Amino acid sequence: MLTAGQKFSLMCMYMRPVLIVSGAGSFAAFVLTAIAGTEILGTAAVIASFLKLFILAASVILLKMFGQDSQKFFYINLGVPVKKLLLWGICFDLGIYYICLTIILIARYGIC
Repeated sequence: MLTAGQKFSLMCMYMRPVLIVSGAGSFAAFVLTAIAGTEILGTAAVIASFLKLFILAASVILLKMFGQDSQKFFYINLGVPVKKLLLWGICFDLGIYYICLTIILIARYGIC
């Protein structure tokens, strides 16, 4: 039986391309919200979130289209369904994004 840490490592291995591309989108969204003025900060955060979701969806679609069957069978043979890894990766990415975005928004509204 795999431990939670091993499952997390498998998720990171499977979702590495998606997490890299989506992380770059997250970084761009964080920079946008960090430099936006306080009068348009809410609008900038909403637009950045839609951009983030679009980048995440596109990268997941590309992973599904160009992913190799041997890669899928590797994870299935380890006892972890690929759909579950995909769902965990998406939840992990969006969770980190929204936590960081909330921290940026609280800091920006608290300072100004």
